[in-house]
Amino acid sequence: MARELTGQAFKVCLIESGGIRYDGRTQALARGELAGDFGFPLDETRVRGFGGTTAIWQGACRPLDAFDFEPHDWVPFSGWPFGRSVLDPYYARAQAVCEIGPPTYELQDWEESDAQRLPLDPRWINTHVFQISPPTRFARAYRQAIFSAPNITTLLYANVLDIETTDNARVATAVRIGTLSGTRFRVGARFFVLAVGGVEAPRLLLASNRQNAKGLGQEHDLVGRFFMDHPRLESAVLHLDDAPARMRLYSVHASQRVAPPTAIEGFLSIASETLAKERMVRCAFQVPPHWRSYPEFHSKGVMALRQIGWAIRARHIPYQWPHRLRTVLAGARAVALTGLRRLGEARTSRAEFVLTACGEQSPNPESRVVLGSTRDQFGAPQARLDWQLSEIDLRSIRRANEILASAVEAAGIGHVTSLIDSNGKSRKLRSGFHHMGTTRMHRDPTQGVVDPDCRVFGMANLFIAGSATFPTGGYANPTLTIIALALRLADHIRDQLCNGPPVNIC
Repeated sequence: MARELTGQAFKVCLIESGGIRYDGRTQALARGELAGDFGFPLDETRVRGFGGTTAIWQGACRPLDAFDFEPHDWVPFSGWPFGRSVLDPYYARAQAVCEIGPPTYELQDWEESDAQRLPLDPRWINTHVFQISPPTRFARAYRQAIFSAPNITTLLYANVLDIETTDNARVATAVRIGTLSGTRFRVGARFFVLAVGGVEAPRLLLASNRQNAKGLGQEHDLVGRFFMDHPRLESAVLHLDDAPARMRLYSVHASQRVAPPTAIEGFLSIASETLAKERMVRCAFQVPPHWRSYPEFHSKGVMALRQIGWAIRARHIPYQWPHRLRTVLAGARAVALTGLRRLGEARTSRAEFVLTACGEQSPNPESRVVLGSTRDQFGAPQARLDWQLSEIDLRSIRRANEILASAVEAAGIGHVTSLIDSNGKSRKLRSGFHHMGTTRMHRDPTQGVVDPDCRVFGMANLFIAGSATFPTGGYANPTLTIIALALRLADHIRDQLCNGPPVNIC
């Protein structure tokens, strides 16, 4: 958003909790409480620093489909306040921000002679394409544009503690800032935008309770509710009769259909008409390298090693690296087995693929973020996350397995074996690090926290950017939609300011 507002007549103040490089003390501010098994501590799922969580982003990009914006009578609280067409021009601009190819996701635009879709009945199963960003590390790609802009002031290591308002809590007047070195100050503005993620946004709104004990935007007890993530689990094994010739499209590879070549990956997705007929939420299947399907790959030791690798590739010192290194050493057997399997698989062709189900989570008001009992270094309450899936979420994954199995057998190309037992249990379910929904968007203030322009209901000048505003999340990674919404909000704020007299934002 700041980059979009460079060169304007008004000033912009970009307030960042961290710095250019990774800082362990700052990252510790992302800790929180977990009411259940979320899979990972909260401070391991997001990054406090310039460029945010793009420092560990893996780069998968796909817009939400038109189906994802529509209300469905079998999914309570579903539907966006506008259709996919409203975001289409912003999706196109977001492609450039993420340094990926043209804004098309039609399969025929990406298929090549040696990368063809599986011949499955499109009434049941579609092949969807993701474009894969390098991935773009925003801190490196856009730092110079931000720092050289004459109208942008960037404050690093500046932690927003709460939002100050007028006595009636209708107008935000300033944010109160604290640094870990003990400095305290305020920043006033005409407009404020929280772009801090699906956990931190509700925490800040709830903690800003000086004028209203319930917090900001909380007239209808919706702030923090409807927390969504993407449940992921190894759900089935795909056995094909002719694997090597068929599966290139479903692995990450550089497509030569565009110049320069763009990395893409195919997913197997349940068709929209089948979702409606079966009254399911979205579910798609990723076909990862086989060596990732073993339980050892999901062990603490391998995960710690991957987190160290992500940080090093992003040129950061890994967070809590002594602890992570000890975890790697303690899990040396799992790490070694994973490494050997990865090397061995590069030399063989397999006809079996363990599929990762990537599910949609339906909006659930009992899945929520609240203020916890523990406090951070500033004495502010930490977030407490209670992630709760609904029956439809897991039923949809089970039914998706069955639909895929029927489609594969009908096509005569192999068969599918489910990894979900009769009790509905499977290998350990985990989250996708995709925090959505906690300040959901709606036209009705009794049904949402922000309006279609992402302005907090009841507040004249407080906006929220990011996936916290998603009413529903589809199954695709949220990054491209986050950026599209941010570009749309930047245009809205620019219009608001440029239509009036010059004002100082900072």
